[in-house]
Amino acid sequence: VQAGNPDLEPQQAWVFEAAYERRFWGSGAIVFTVSHSELSDVIDRAPALAPDGGVFDAPANIGSGYEQEFQVNLTLPLPRFGLRGAQLKGEVEWEHSRVTDPTTGEKRRISGSRPVEWEAAFTQDIPSWKVTWGVEAYGGWRETYYRFNEIQDRKLKTFVVPYVDWKPRPDITIRAEIDNATERGFHSTRYRYAGPRDVAGLQHVDDRDLQVGRYFYVRIRKTL
Repeated sequence: VQAGNPDLEPQQAWVFEAAYERRFWGSGAIVFTVSHSELSDVIDRAPALAPDGGVFDAPANIGSGYEQEFQVNLTLPLPRFGLRGAQLKGEVEWEHSRVTDPTTGEKRRISGSRPVEWEAAFTQDIPSWKVTWGVEAYGGWRETYYRFNEIQDRKLKTFVVPYVDWKPRPDITIRAEIDNATERGFHSTRYRYAGPRDVAGLQHVDDRDLQVGRYFYVRIRKTL
């Protein structure tokens, strides 16, 4: 059973951030960003006691903590590599966080935080064919949620979308794309305990691996 919390306070943070940007090859650029956040009234999950002695899981302010991020953004023009009108853009982010688990008293990550995330996009314009084509990729991620009697691990695999845009006329665009070309799936593992995790043993594990197929699209857009 899960409950709400009308007394929930907004999470607060002091954020310290520094960035370095380097431009090159005309439109090329690389940006490094590092940040540190001192958090208070962190919103997560915690056990809540009912008047009859029952225990529920509810959102709660679980105290202070911190979050650290390091991010790299890259814009890379590719004519120097023989690909006229082509560009590669990418972003990767590493995150580290720490709070005190309200059930066990141990240090852990904030629920739902992702250690690594990334995405990349390649595009190329071919004016003589009136075509733009490219590939977009969204990296897989992992996140963990902590409840007083359960830990849930979620993993999403890499998502890839190749596409082609053709403009036979200035007012018409025809797009063909393949969504989820890598047939990305979702993996969920739930560790269920017989009671609060600090005193009860593991009761059972629910492991699910969901696979999703490819999607093919053709879209026609007319500008009026």
